[in-house]
Amino acid sequence: MAEKYSLTVQQRNLMAFIEAYIAEHDGVAPSFAEMSGHLGLGSKSGVHSLITSLKERGHIKTIRGRSRSIMVVE
Repeated sequence: MAEKYSLTVQQRNLMAFIEAYIAEHDGVAPSFAEMSGHLGLGSKSGVHSLITSLKERGHIKTIRGRSRSIMVVE
């Protein structure tokens, strides 16, 4: 897996939010709306782009077609 420091500031911010949210909510991942709100983005498409890049870098996994299915790869 690539090192976390190779991520952009926004990607690191999103990763930290996802990790904290999952820890606080018994393994349930945040919704795209919650992530968008945290990042101050006007649309969910920006979150989708960040999620895609984090998946490509091997930092997270998702289950296609299932909401809140983000899993952090250790």
